[in-house]
Amino acid sequence: MPNSTSGHGCTKHPAEAESVELRWISRRIADLTVEWAREKNRLHAVHASRTMSTIVVNDIQVNIRHLARRIQEIVRQG
Repeated sequence: MPNSTSGHGCTKHPAEAESVELRWISRRIADLTVEWAREKNRLHAVHASRTMSTIVVNDIQVNIRHLARRIQEIVRQG
């Protein structure tokens, strides 16, 4: 039965390794989604303020799009 080694002397079955990778992918998607939501909230706060910086608005919008693309790419690869 083929096994893979994690480099620390532990032997893992392929199914276990896939399960661990899936957990890492899920956690990463969750982390990026939290950051995406924070940026959306920041954008809302900037729009609600009396003084709005177009530079800040643009930067937040760029980051929101970037985070969305990263999430989509990880989902696609996973």
